Amino acid sequence: MDDGRHEVVPQRSADPGQRNAAAGGNEHGAVFVNTFTNSIGHDVCERPGVRWIEPLFGSLTEVPVHRNAMGEEQDALQVEKVMVQNGVK
Repeated sequence: MDDGRHEVVPQRSADPGQRNAAAGGNEHGAVFVNTFTNSIGHDVCERPGVRWIEPLFGSLTEVPVHRNAMGEEQDALQVEKVMVQNGVK
């Protein structure tokens, strides 16, 4: 579906780097937290208040192509959820 937006930042649903990090961490007892899936629909093309990543031009935080406060909060909530699921309180 063409919604008139042009993708500037490539997006991947199955990032091999994430799979490699997860596999390597598991070998050493670490737990990988996938924050990518949770952020789908909150990319740089979305309007302020919806996006979790600031665009290259027009960033409201003066830190383009990085998570904004909402994105950081959602990452923290995802990490907290996985920690609780793994017995960390």
